[in-house]
Amino acid sequence: MFRNLDGGKEMKSKKELRNELMNYPFIKPDPKLQRNLMQFGLDVGDGWLGIIKEAWDKINELENLPENFEIFQVKEKFGELTIYPEEYNEDINDILLKARQKSIHTCEICGSEFAQKENINGWFKTICEKCKGEKK
Repeated sequence: MFRNLDGGKEMKSKKELRNELMNYPFIKPDPKLQRNLMQFGLDVGDGWLGIIKEAWDKINELENLPENFEIFQVKEKFGELTIYPEEYNEDINDILLKARQKSIHTCEICGSEFAQKENINGWFKTICEKCKGEKK
């Protein structure tokens, strides 16, 4: 089971949460990869799913969301959560910046908030001591 993300009401598996995150109205996977790269899904570790859910919920509540707003890609880049919107405004930019900042201290594997960037075999990862020990 995945870490509880909604105040103790429901436990979701990682797979269920990934599926839920892919079903927001601004996530529109393009099988031909002409409009966006979301056909590849969320290219991040399970530990960041809670950060993404929080960002998606905030974006979904915006009243000034651009009419055809879409997320182009979600990935890990240099040990940080990187979310590329097709277009954005100041509110969207603030939400995505806060998500990126939160990821810098959140383990990409387990979601622990006591993580730091590490160079693991030439790749930057944000990882906690416990998960780092398990990777060796």
